[in-house]
Amino acid sequence: MHNDMHDECKYLILGKFGKSRGLKGELRLWFYSDDIDSVYNYSELFLAKDKDLQDISAISILAITPAPSSSSSDKICAWVKLKGIHTIEQARNINSHLLLVKKDALPLLDKGQYYWYQLEGLKVFSIGDNGEQQTLLGKVSYLFTNANIQIMAIEPTEDKKSKNKIYIPFIKNEVIKEVSLEESKILVHWNIN
Repeated sequence: MHNDMHDECKYLILGKFGKSRGLKGELRLWFYSDDIDSVYNYSELFLAKDKDLQDISAISILAITPAPSSSSSDKICAWVKLKGIHTIEQARNINSHLLLVKKDALPLLDKGQYYWYQLEGLKVFSIGDNGEQQTLLGKVSYLFTNANIQIMAIEPTEDKKSKNKIYIPFIKNEVIKEVSLEESKILVHWNIN
């Protein structure tokens, strides 16, 4: 299935398939969330060869078995059995492919909760103690989890002296003062010095 530019925006990457195991086509799945069993909540899952989201096809996961992952990884690892994949050769053809779900299939979140993809690209402003002074730090490049704390990686603006990413914990009320999807911004109480 070929997709257009609009299709790229309607999918969310849930994980990436890795090497195969055994002769019956099990695959390692690096899952980009903290709840791998949530894949069972989606009526439709999809497979894409790469981040360009070309050649998307529907898939079904038959079984998930937790697998050990490296402690330095922010992803959960599992062995999965896919419908229609019965041999090691078939599994090898899926190595490095992405697991997708349509964004409109995601459960609605409570007010004040966000999917990571909603935060990526938002401008991040540091506010002073009085809450009024706003300094643009940059844009959210990506998020990850470290020791059960969600971290935003901020790509600094062009005018910043340092081109290094700024890492800010996503701790509501203490660090994160406001998230506005409508205004595409996040206000943080964070001293970058």
